[in-house]
Amino acid sequence: MWHCIDDAVPPRPGTYSIRLFTGAEREAYWTGKVWVRARKSRRKAVTPMIRGDLHLLRFWHDGPAMND
Repeated sequence: MWHCIDDAVPPRPGTYSIRLFTGAEREAYWTGKVWVRARKSRRKAVTPMIRGDLHLLRFWHDGPAMND
């Protein structure tokens, strides 16, 4: 089920499918405080930061991530 980020955030950290304002679907990792790009989050040395098109995030999906 799709959830608006204005109404709720994921209950626990993990990789989720997200939908941007543009309608594009991506995969991102929720740290519990911030969204980060899923590919970069798997490397421990990367500092969690919102980068690229994640500032356009509008919805997240509570089902399995696209590439799991």
